[in-house]
Amino acid sequence: MKVIQIGSNKGDDDLSDYLKKNYKELEFGLFVEANPLHIGNLKNCYSQYKNAIIENIAIKIPSHQEDILKLYYHQNDGPMYHVASCNKSHIEIYYPTEGIKYFEVPCVTLDDLFKKYQIKDLDWLLLDIEGIDAEILLSTDWSNYDIQRIEYEKLHLGNKKDEIENIFENLGYKKINSLHDYDDAWEKH
Repeated sequence: MKVIQIGSNKGDDDLSDYLKKNYKELEFGLFVEANPLHIGNLKNCYSQYKNAIIENIAIKIPSHQEDILKLYYHQNDGPMYHVASCNKSHIEIYYPTEGIKYFEVPCVTLDDLFKKYQIKDLDWLLLDIEGIDAEILLSTDWSNYDIQRIEYEKLHLGNKKDEIENIFENLGYKKINSLHDYDDAWEKH
């Protein structure tokens, strides 16, 4: 199986449980997490897979020109800062403005990440990009890739939900059950 998870957090989630139960070996696993505080736990989570790669980078929208991204978090969300986003208003949904801080992380577009690892085909792509999921989903040309299953967090899509669903329907995907109630999942048929 070839899988990429963007927004892997600290691992030990439904995806890692699924992989551990169903795959003794992983052909290719790329686990991307912007929050540097999660990288140690993420490496431990996937240490049994020789083909697991952990990247401590952020995914940016194509219009963001810099190679560094501010990742906002709230001081009351410590010590691991699970809700971190490049979209400051996303943090304000959960926390008051006072106490919001940021750290800077390297960033790339999703297309650049795929180019780096020469990804053209993939079994499973999972996206949880804390507040910019819609922008990433709408700015990626999905016809460039042969991805069997795409799963993304649907909580913050706003009025873009129908537009995103139309993209995948038009590409021949069918909506299926996801790992989480707060995700949408599509499978190519």
